[in-house]
Amino acid sequence: MNQSDDFLFQHSKLGIAYIGLDGRCLKINDTMCNMLGYSQEEVQHIDYQNLIHPDDLKEGTVEFLQLLEGTVEQFTTDKRFIHKKGNIVWLNKTLSMIRSKTNEPQLLIAQVQNITDRKRAEEALTEAEANSHKVFEQALVGIYLHQEGKLKYINPYLADMFGYTREEFLQLKGKDLLVDEDYVKVAEQARRSLTENNETLMFAVRGRKKNQSIIHLEGHCSLTTYKGKTSIQGTVYDVTYKKQTEDLLRENANSFQRMLEYLPEPIVVHREGIIFYANKTAVQLVKAKFDAGIELIGKSIFDLLNQDDYVEINDKIQQLMHTNEASEFKERIIRCSNGELHHAEISSIRIDDANGKPVILSVFRNITERKQAEEMLIRSEKLSAIGQLAAGVAHEIRNPLTSLMGFTKVLKAKSTNQESLYFDIMQQELERINLIVNEFMTLAKPNLHEFNNGNLVDIFSSVISVLETQAIMTNVNIRKNYTDKMPCIYCDENQLKQVFLNIIKNAIEAMPEGGDIIITIREVKSAKLHIQIEDQGIGIPHTIIERIGETFFTTKEKGTGLGLMISKRIIEDHQGSFQISSDGKKGTIVDIYLPNFSQLTVSDFI
Repeated sequence: MNQSDDFLFQHSKLGIAYIGLDGRCLKINDTMCNMLGYSQEEVQHIDYQNLIHPDDLKEGTVEFLQLLEGTVEQFTTDKRFIHKKGNIVWLNKTLSMIRSKTNEPQLLIAQVQNITDRKRAEEALTEAEANSHKVFEQALVGIYLHQEGKLKYINPYLADMFGYTREEFLQLKGKDLLVDEDYVKVAEQARRSLTENNETLMFAVRGRKKNQSIIHLEGHCSLTTYKGKTSIQGTVYDVTYKKQTEDLLRENANSFQRMLEYLPEPIVVHREGIIFYANKTAVQLVKAKFDAGIELIGKSIFDLLNQDDYVEINDKIQQLMHTNEASEFKERIIRCSNGELHHAEISSIRIDDANGKPVILSVFRNITERKQAEEMLIRSEKLSAIGQLAAGVAHEIRNPLTSLMGFTKVLKAKSTNQESLYFDIMQQELERINLIVNEFMTLAKPNLHEFNNGNLVDIFSSVISVLETQAIMTNVNIRKNYTDKMPCIYCDENQLKQVFLNIIKNAIEAMPEGGDIIITIREVKSAKLHIQIEDQGIGIPHTIIERIGETFFTTKEKGTGLGLMISKRIIEDHQGSFQISSDGKKGTIVDIYLPNFSQLTVSDFI
């Protein structure tokens, strides 16, 4: 071996050894010494066979004999060598024979590469694959591997899921296992997600079992590499029971919602104060424009309630979120979409929605009619008591009052001009007392009406003629917005005159600087006549409108508080309705509805 060959021998990255035919190491380079942990001197005294793991000695025997015979020039094998410290070193060994010119074998050259790390990795991978395979085989979820258009692996669970044996399943294609339309859809999704975007695909499809029954499946798949080739691996879950349960729950939820929808009680469901469901009765209660409740969805529950109740109701909602008990019904004021206010009783309870999240279900009871009936009863009892009181008071006052008025006239006739002025004042005040007594008597006496066919045009003409002078003096113009041909009504003309006189007189007094009073009469649906008297006066605040009609309530300095109350009672005795409205700043409107004579009979008024 020349100097150049010796340099390459010693500094080669491969371990190199010259081995005699007797098995002893003739020469070994530093690289191989380092692989096995021996020095040059130690190796030369060691039989080469003693460096190999006993279990690997026989491996390659056939190839070695072929090498000796010259039928092969070299052969390569992986063998375990024993390190000086006793640990195993894996070496990839290529053995070749050096021969004489006469082709006689002289020595062996072994070139080795340390592959211990690779072998350990392969062993670990083999172990992992074995463990993974065991896991796949025992998994309670379908697992598959698809490569080059064919199924390469499925676990037993997936085969059982479809009712096939594993061998039968591996012969099938995707279109054999899925409902046609679902197969087309998921194939396109897989092409986009896996091929174009390299993303994991989540899918939900319907499968077809061997017996042709349908099952619902969910799963995911992604790209992987198997034996150096691109493959698709995935998992499949049978969610048929889950799907059936969901459908049943959905059907029950729909049935429950339909039941809520047609319950006679208004129902509102809200979360964190925001409405997401309201049934038809609730929509009708708040006068929403759309029957489906669209107008309410997304609104705050507090938009339906009186502002003064916000804090108390919010505290109650927070308490309900921590209990399963329903709250007691409590009276509240409901604000409708058209601005009307209604009385209602509300009870709420916490329930769970379809997603298991807590919500508040509130039940409303519309008690507006009950409140109105209670108020009418109270007013009726009050009127009865006042009537009895008024009858007694009026009777006791009228006798001495008649005497006072008579003697005042006598004394005035005998008085001087200076004294006559005082008697005029006395007489005016006595006439005012007499007017009050007459109103008391009107309030107290029984409702004995003289109903006959009446004409509203004639009634208003009579009333206007009485008030026309007062209107002209205050620069008030009374405008008539109706024709001379209006239907007859069945009424007590004198009492209606009293009502209209009272209303128009109030309107004139509300316009000290002049203005227009517009009287409108028209036929409306429900067999009624609508009479509207509108002025351009100073208006009436809402707080006062609520009290108009109460006994003895008046804003006039010389008023009695009985005029409008008596007027309202007269209209109600005529089976009509009486309502006053004002924006509180300018103008007041009085709306009166009376039955149309042509649609009613006399018995309706008895």
